[in-house]
Amino acid sequence: MRIETPSADLLFYEEGTSVHHQRHILTHELCHVYCDHPGNLEVDEKTARIIGLNPALMMRMAGRTRYSTDDEREAEMMASVIRWRIYRDREDPSPDPSLAPERWDALFAQPFRRRKSGP
Repeated sequence: MRIETPSADLLFYEEGTSVHHQRHILTHELCHVYCDHPGNLEVDEKTARIIGLNPALMMRMAGRTRYSTDDEREAEMMASVIRWRIYRDREDPSPDPSLAPERWDALFAQPFRRRKSGP
């Protein structure tokens, strides 16, 4: 799920989700941000105020759970291609990310199992 605020986009996933799925969810939601997809969660003004969020911002909250819209299919395809292309030949991400590419890897990389060499 994504909540858009004036200063940041907040991304959420369920606590019990596997690390691989967490990284895919975050990439998927970033694809929605990149494509400027609007949310599809309907929240009335009263509920938004009770939660303590600006109603206009709440209307941009993305509570997506299925792949039934073009926006969802686009974000899912982009996330899958991005993760495949970036990480297809990568080793484990750096345990001490200090550079921007290393921070991306530490957050989103899912190292693949190394192939055994030899017979």
